[in-house]
Amino acid sequence: MVGIGGSLEGAPTISVDDLDAGLRATNHLIQLGHCRIAFVGGPAEAGRSFPMSSDRRRGFERATSTARLPIHERNQLVSDFTFLGAYQRIKRSSPEKWCSDLS
Repeated sequence: MVGIGGSLEGAPTISVDDLDAGLRATNHLIQLGHCRIAFVGGPAEAGRSFPMSSDRRRGFERATSTARLPIHERNQLVSDFTFLGAYQRIKRSSPEKWCSDLS
């Protein structure tokens, strides 16, 4: 057995640097010329026991701050931890603003 993510007593684990993942993903979008970038992650309270989303959010914030892009609360969306949930959350937030290329 191998654990993925956090530590698992008695088993080897594989870890991901989620802060770096958020930073790299956001920087990639910035390098493509995007300047209205939304972050979709889990609820803040999930970060106490499941820090993946909050670490990725910090990477997003670091990249946008470095690029001097504004960070607005409306661009930080909360969803469950599924691709479908994130996609549906973006579609509900402001389709004309975020989803022109997701249809």
